[in-house]
Amino acid sequence: MNATPATIHVLHTADPAVADRVASGLERADDRFTVEVATGVDDAVASLHTDDPDCVVSMYALPDRTGIELLEAVRESRPHLPVVLLAADGSEAVASNAIAAGVTDYLPWRDGAEACATLADRIATAVATHRSPVELEADRERLSTFVEPSPPGVTVSATSRP
Repeated sequence: MNATPATIHVLHTADPAVADRVASGLERADDRFTVEVATGVDDAVASLHTDDPDCVVSMYALPDRTGIELLEAVRESRPHLPVVLLAADGSEAVASNAIAAGVTDYLPWRDGAEACATLADRIATAVATHRSPVELEADRERLSTFVEPSPPGVTVSATSRP
């Protein structure tokens, strides 16, 4: 969906009551965010095939499975997509399992504006970190169209953008 580089499209997966509160809170916390809600792993995976989110945010406890299972499904098709896992109980065991499974970030979750602001900051950081290497590779590919056909003796140099 990525309307502009400043837009951050988030796919949030949770129980419907929680998902709507978090989606609204994220959009209030940062006007760059557009949030799509999925109610479970299957719904989220289907959205990955039709949308192009910049980040997936998931509660650990989902109606159909766990956030770890969603993370594993995301990694199968989009291995570098940032995934942030939220856990209402803030369990060390859940955090350890999430980190071992390769989650981008983990947060103990409490409803509220402050929690949404913290989550928004974490998402923005994860997306910026993910976009930088992706954008650099795109720049390299564009430059290769100039470098490969260049006659001998022509040098093309580039520096990465800030």
